[in-house]
Amino acid sequence: MGSSEPVVNGLGERWLDHFMAFLGEYDEVRRYPGAVGTVQVLSFPQAITECVVFASLGFSRLHPETEVYTVADTAFDVMPDLLGNILTFWLASGGHSLQRGMWLEISAILSPDFITLTGKTAVYFTAPHGLPESFTAPALRPVQMILISAAELEMLRCDDVNAFEDMLEAQEVDVFDLRRPSL
Repeated sequence: MGSSEPVVNGLGERWLDHFMAFLGEYDEVRRYPGAVGTVQVLSFPQAITECVVFASLGFSRLHPETEVYTVADTAFDVMPDLLGNILTFWLASGGHSLQRGMWLEISAILSPDFITLTGKTAVYFTAPHGLPESFTAPALRPVQMILISAAELEMLRCDDVNAFEDMLEAQEVDVFDLRRPSL
């Protein structure tokens, strides 16, 4: 699955250039073939101190303005597979364009060890956090995937997206910390 170079074409090149301008050099590429195409996940270990940023290439073939990234402070071996498999599943199921406020319960595909380590059982998609505002460029709309707990997912189900994100901000939650306590 790992490789040293991503496979890109026109739009993929724009995304790769964009990611490298903000995140630096990548050190690994993993490929996730699916029914409607291959999603690649690149690892950027120098972008954020003590974290690794994992960014997709290939999702934009069906959703031209969108690629997805996630940031983690642990579980570096699991995160690219998690992102790649979620996006491959999303595309294969005819997934709509990913946008702020969408979530996916994923406990069935996570190992019990990962759940024990992190306490996270779902993912939430939102606008970029922790990167410069210019990271969202014209015609390129990165979406951030954040791991959340079952209790946080329940909050999302009961409250609106704005209330959930306001709570994360008010409590100064470090969404890059996969072992952070649940809200």
